[in-house]
Amino acid sequence: MADAEKGCLDFEGVGTYEGFHKRGSPQGMGEFTFNNGHRYEGNFNMGQKNNNGTYYFSPDKFFVGEFENDKRSGTGTFYDKAAGVISHQKYDDDVKV
Repeated sequence: MADAEKGCLDFEGVGTYEGFHKRGSPQGMGEFTFNNGHRYEGNFNMGQKNNNGTYYFSPDKFFVGEFENDKRSGTGTFYDKAAGVISHQKYDDDVKV
């Protein structure tokens, strides 16, 4: 990835990031762990969740899908490890459509 470095970043009061970054902003593949315990693994563009990724609400409950400008956008699926697929939805700007 041109001009991107790999490493860790700390966003005080928000969480920590590990992966590719450019000028102090997540860029490319990485993992962001929020202070509330939630976690996102996937692509970033200019510091925002973008393209394909997985958002973990807990180790057993997570969303796999598409993101654009830090929001769910496109298709995605909620999973619960105990119950399996909970729902398959389409989103636009983080709202079910």
